[in-house]
Amino acid sequence: MKHEFSHASKGTINLPIFIINRSPIGTRNYSSPPQPPPGPPSDPSPTPPLEPPGVRTPVESLPPPQKTHDSITFPWLHGNQLPRIINYPYLISNSRKSLTSQILSLLPVFLQHKISMWVTAKMLKGATSSSYFPDEFLAGASYAIRQVCAAFSTPSDLEALKQMFTPKLYDHFVTELEKISSEKSSITIEISKIYNAKIHDIWVNVGPQKATQKRLSDDKEIQKNYLIIHWMTIRIGIQRGDEKESYTERKAKVSKAFSDGIGFKVDVNFDADIIYSLKSSENQQLIYDQVRRPLIVRFESPYFEPSNKIFKKITSNETGSGDINEEEDSVMNWNWQVGDIDYLLEKEDLESEEKLET
Repeated sequence: MKHEFSHASKGTINLPIFIINRSPIGTRNYSSPPQPPPGPPSDPSPTPPLEPPGVRTPVESLPPPQKTHDSITFPWLHGNQLPRIINYPYLISNSRKSLTSQILSLLPVFLQHKISMWVTAKMLKGATSSSYFPDEFLAGASYAIRQVCAAFSTPSDLEALKQMFTPKLYDHFVTELEKISSEKSSITIEISKIYNAKIHDIWVNVGPQKATQKRLSDDKEIQKNYLIIHWMTIRIGIQRGDEKESYTERKAKVSKAFSDGIGFKVDVNFDADIIYSLKSSENQQLIYDQVRRPLIVRFESPYFEPSNKIFKKITSNETGSGDINEEEDSVMNWNWQVGDIDYLLEKEDLESEEKLET
């Protein structure tokens, strides 16, 4: 089942209820020749430090929400609860391996974060277009999050959620929704008003997916063959080389990683009025929370491997133009899915990573 969202000034964008979709139908085509996959930002934009050991700030820990009724522990933040992560522990540079690393290491975290945001936004605009990101993206995200809340509400639409969410997020929520259904309780989540939506973070993974999909891989073969360069919200997986490898050789490997694969995750901060209601099987009001608060939602792109799969080739016949010449155009081939809500999974991942590091 699909819903369409029309953006009058930009054309029509097909938006499945679960996806911010820029499909060939009803979207702007990119003229031939196709755009190249995004590469490293050109100078004067800074490149990530090569081998930052990193420094982390403490992760703020909160106890899990208290049980509200029998076995129901639906993981939705209430207005009187603190955010799951108050100060995000970005990996910052304290390396002296390169001039870029040395300069970055002198900057406070908030400035490093601003630089990271500028670099990743430039990369995402290069992969899409400046007209699409951030304006069209945020419009689609605002539409999509309302559909998420509608699918949560009883009777929950599990099939829609399965398509809307990444598998990991779906598995996390479906158990609690099934508990609610089995106990004949009911849940309602409604966003009555969105005052503002803004980009909170842009995460970019570059290189083979098997090398970048986990922060700390327990796969010894991956650790043996790949080096992960991680700074702020950028992760680059490159083939390990000799310890005496030159800076020029390392830089060439970073450039190659941009061709090997790329994936984006965008955290959107919604300033919204949210109603969260939970009722028992006897229609007793267990929770009624009406609050204006920030709602942080992560949208994840597919992982494009190699990165030129960002663009899909279509012929003029497929566009319906009627042109007998089958000239190829390049169009966006993007599906966004919801990968996290209010750092639910991110907090778990950070805590797991901390345990591995100790």
